[in-house]
Amino acid sequence: MDESTPGDLGDAVAWKEAEPQKKVRRISILPILTVVMVVIPFLFAAGCTGNPPEPTELHLEGTKWALREYVYNGTSMHVLPVTTLSLFFRQGGKVFGSAGCNIFSGHYELAGTTIAIRQIGLSEIACLDPGVMDQEVRYLSLLVDAASVTVENDTLALTDSQGNLILTFERMVLTGPEIPPLS
Repeated sequence: MDESTPGDLGDAVAWKEAEPQKKVRRISILPILTVVMVVIPFLFAAGCTGNPPEPTELHLEGTKWALREYVYNGTSMHVLPVTTLSLFFRQGGKVFGSAGCNIFSGHYELAGTTIAIRQIGLSEIACLDPGVMDQEVRYLSLLVDAASVTVENDTLALTDSQGNLILTFERMVLTGPEIPPLS
């Protein structure tokens, strides 16, 4: 038998139909590694930059501050050497202190870092030292203009509604009796 038939075992290889060749696609690993090396750091960074933490509530009650410098008409000015300007925060949203010559008191409202100082009352003493009364008027005016407050270490800073720094205080440590607030 010249012809092989499917029943012949010797020719089984000849009758076996050729299997279609499978296409093997070679993928270069370099582009994959590049993508992984670029994307993974961004994913880690995205996880670290979620919502910023809520600012902690400031607790000004019971703190005492001495004015170090203020900004008036765009010029930074130091407190006159013959004066001490102070700001004391009391319970119930009350504030008082020395304006350099006179004692003042008023009310403050604090919400986060937003502050409003209002209803300032003042004793009526006339000071004769040059510049003291002008400094007092500026100080009290800037207190009322304050819109936000920050405390960092022993420094309290008040800024106006445009974000301009207007008053910078240092924490006071009093050893004697406090100045009583005006009623």
